[in-house]
Amino acid sequence: MSYALFDRVFWQASSGQINRWRKHMLKLGPTTLDLLDQQSVPFLYNFSPSVVPPPVRKGAAVDPRQS
Repeated sequence: MSYALFDRVFWQASSGQINRWRKHMLKLGPTTLDLLDQQSVPFLYNFSPSVVPPPVRKGAAVDPRQS
């Protein structure tokens, strides 16, 4: 399973709840996975690299030690 596939599956499972929260609590419209600029925001994946291998793409956006 790749990170991109995991993101899609996770988004499908949680998007309804997230968009309800956005609508009722934040008074915002719904969003989609494509509208979220995931490449510019660091994200911590809370599972073992033994389960999902680390992404192939490396660089400062993924690993700040490489900047």
